[in-house]
Amino acid sequence: MAHVTCKATLIRCLDPRFVKTTEAWMEKEYGADTYESMSIAGPGKEIADETNDGKCILNNIGKCIKLHKSPEVVIIFHNNCGNYGIENPEEEKEKQFSDAEKCKKRIRSMFPEIKVKNVWAEMNFETKQVNFSDIN
Repeated sequence: MAHVTCKATLIRCLDPRFVKTTEAWMEKEYGADTYESMSIAGPGKEIADETNDGKCILNNIGKCIKLHKSPEVVIIFHNNCGNYGIENPEEEKEKQFSDAEKCKKRIRSMFPEIKVKNVWAEMNFETKQVNFSDIN
């Protein structure tokens, strides 16, 4: 059986407004067909709050490391996330940035050999343009 190796594991929100732009960004950053991905509503919130979904994500990160030798986890956070349900954009961003730090610490405590990259995807809803930037 042929084994797959990946450059990164992408963990992203299932919000359809960000799917194509996130895939294009990942291909630019890591190359086509070089990463695996998981989609779940507001994954950063789930990991930070230690929910059952968050535990499932962490379990799957372990599988990605074991099965595909993924050395890095990339978590996409984005504005106007329904799972957060925060109306004020600045409060939402502040909460998500705080959760990003919690995610990094949780993942690194379980998988110290893994690099964790938290990324902010901000959509301009008039132009549909999305800008990606590192959180930490």
